[in-house]
Amino acid sequence: MFGESLTLTRNYRWWWDYIPHFFHSSFYCYGYAFGQLLVLALYARYRKEGESFTPKYLELLAAGGSEAPVKLMARMGINLEDPAFWEEGMGILRSMVEEAERLASELV
Repeated sequence: MFGESLTLTRNYRWWWDYIPHFFHSSFYCYGYAFGQLLVLALYARYRKEGESFTPKYLELLAAGGSEAPVKLMARMGINLEDPAFWEEGMGILRSMVEEAERLASELV
């Protein structure tokens, strides 16, 4: 993972074993991907709607994990089964990748 920049001693050969969710919670990492894309799509929605989005978002935050994400988003008028919603978040990711590529090309 770190190439030759890091040398792990014998004591660390089982380093992954002390983090139980690596092997006790199947697919735990998908929650992070879902959350990140959700936040990006919500940000894109905020950019479209402006300040009228803020009260809905604060209500969402106040609700916490009280209901399933599908229900919480429905309160905001968002259908998580609509690919167009997710595409809004993907658009932000695309622009981030394009910017990273542009910046990297300036280094060469």
